Amino acid sequence: MGMMTIRKERPSFLTMIEDSLKSSFLISFILLISITFVFLIFFGRIIYKEKTQKIYSFLNNFPFEMGEYQNNLKGNIFFYVLLGIYLLISSLGYFYVALPVLKSYSTYFVFALIIAIIHLAAEAMLLLLFILPARYARAHAYITSIYFVLNAVSSFLGGFLLFNYSNPVYPSGVAGAIISYVISGSIVILMLLPSFSSWAKLNRKPNEDGELEITRPKLFILAFSEWLVILLEVLSSLTYLISLLSIVISAR
Repeated sequence: MGMMTIRKERPSFLTMIEDSLKSSFLISFILLISITFVFLIFFGRIIYKEKTQKIYSFLNNFPFEMGEYQNNLKGNIFFYVLLGIYLLISSLGYFYVALPVLKSYSTYFVFALIIAIIHLAAEAMLLLLFILPARYARAHAYITSIYFVLNAVSSFLGGFLLFNYSNPVYPSGVAGAIISYVISGSIVILMLLPSFSSWAKLNRKPNEDGELEITRPKLFILAFSEWLVILLEVLSSLTYLISLLSIVISAR
């Protein structure tokens, strides 16, 4: 795909105002994504402890377990509302890039729109990961795999757009492109790990009564991998938006 060259021209007053608005909205999306994600995890861990009297572990607890229990209905509702807000803001951030930010550049607009649609599909899969219990093992594994693939593709294409959108005049996106490529490659490597073939393997040992006790290992590969890719997705989104913000600011 051939990418167009951006020429730096002296901006008009209206263009400067428009760029300022773009910057303000990009900053808003960056802050809102960060804040809502932090609150989501913080509150999710609190209600999990209230419901189970156990400390939530990102090494062996699944995302769906934060809202699985029903003895704290108000807490669960608030958690899922917060999750919905995060997913909505994250998706809107990508579509904002495709529409107001890159609408003047037809090649980039189409490319950014494709990335936004892929990211939206990934967020739909993430919603299912927070809802579907692991006892539906096959469906849960399929959704996880689709979520991983969509994020790897989204991050790679985001890096490709940033790399081509940057040039000697606006080099700001090169670092973002490299980070995006690393994130995409990390997700692919994670999917190819041999341990994924035995992700459901549990520890079995006799307890004090001599009965066989079945427990999760401290590092439960599927649960840990889901959280790792969720974190990488947030990092990828912030990298994408911050890099474009830097380019918009440089263009003034």
